[in-house]
Amino acid sequence: MALTEQQSALLLNQYEGAEALFLELLPVGADLSADGILAFYISRFETVTGADSQIDKACADALQEQFNVKAWKIIELVQRAKDTGDLGDLIHLLRVAASIPGQESALSPELGRACRFLLTTGEVPPEDIQLLFAPLTETEARVLIGASIFSFQQNELLPIQLQRILWHIKSQNYLYADDPFVLAGDLAIEAMTVGA
Repeated sequence: MALTEQQSALLLNQYEGAEALFLELLPVGADLSADGILAFYISRFETVTGADSQIDKACADALQEQFNVKAWKIIELVQRAKDTGDLGDLIHLLRVAASIPGQESALSPELGRACRFLLTTGEVPPEDIQLLFAPLTETEARVLIGASIFSFQQNELLPIQLQRILWHIKSQNYLYADDPFVLAGDLAIEAMTVGA
């Protein structure tokens, strides 16, 4: 089903919140309370602006606004994750980011295990490879993409796996090419191959 403009914007916001959460906060063990998230970005703002005493006020204000927007995206995502399940389960966090509110669907236990392994090791266990090419719901497809993008263990096989996953998702029309998670996956492949 095609996303409405509003749904696409919502998923993009949730993806951006997940991206900041997985790439900025979780690696440093930041406190995921609302106050902790705000404090993290206040500290980052002070570090950036304190390092450059010549920073223009308009630039500083724009940067502060960007940090505030990012913080609130994460806070909303974390709150939804708390309200619907275990905040300590990173796949649950991804599932919340990959779902339109009110349309959340559970992952199959097998796919959840494969995504968790992919997120933590950068690989899918050989016995679970076939799961990547089984029929997927929209939420499952987005979680699979997210687990690949946000994997804590980047390796040379990850871009190849992500390309295969995206090819399968696109060829089976599980998600449209303009879905925020598909677009992010395409950009991630480009970034992974340039950095290699």
